[in-house]
Amino acid sequence: MADFAYAIAKVLANEGAYEAPSPLDPGGETYCGVSRRFWPNWPGWAIIDTYKGQESFPKNLAAAPGLDDMVKSFYLKNFWHFDGIVDRDVAEKLLDLWVNLPPDRAAKVIQAAARGLGEQVVLDGSYGPATETALNRCSPTTLLLELRAQQAYHYATTAKPQLLLGLLRRAVK
Repeated sequence: MADFAYAIAKVLANEGAYEAPSPLDPGGETYCGVSRRFWPNWPGWAIIDTYKGQESFPKNLAAAPGLDDMVKSFYLKNFWHFDGIVDRDVAEKLLDLWVNLPPDRAAKVIQAAARGLGEQVVLDGSYGPATETALNRCSPTTLLLELRAQQAYHYATTAKPQLLLGLLRRAVK
C-alpha cells in the first residue's frame, strides 16, 4: 500500500538540503526542494532566515527544531495524492514525479506510462480516479520501468542540456 513516510524519505534524498539561488534553477533558493520563488509564504523560510547569519550555515539547518516536520507537512499537503495506489514503490515514484514536474506535466507522464502498458487512459494532464485505477491494474515492476522511461523521455525532450544528465539520473531511480 502507498506509504507517505516511505515515499517522502526517498523524495527528500533526491531533493537534497539547502541550495543557494542558481541561474540554472528556476526555483531559486530551495530547502529540501521547497522553492522560495514558488512558495515564498512557506513558514520554514522564517526559520531558515534566522540561521543564515551563523557560521555553520547551512549545515545548522539539520538541527533546526521543527523544520523537518514543516518540510514533510508541506509535501503531504501540496503533493501527496497517492493513498489509493496499491504498491508503495509506485506511489513513491509518483510523488517524485509530482514534486519534480508541474502537476499537469507529471500527470501526463504518469498517464503516458499507463498507456504504454496498454491502459486506456486519456492524456489530459489531470490525475484522478481513472488514472489511479489504470495504474493499479498494471504490474508494479513493469509500471516502474515505464514510469522511468516516460520520465526520462520527458526530460530528454524538454530539459536544458546542462541539467539533463542530473535529471536522467533522477528518472532512473
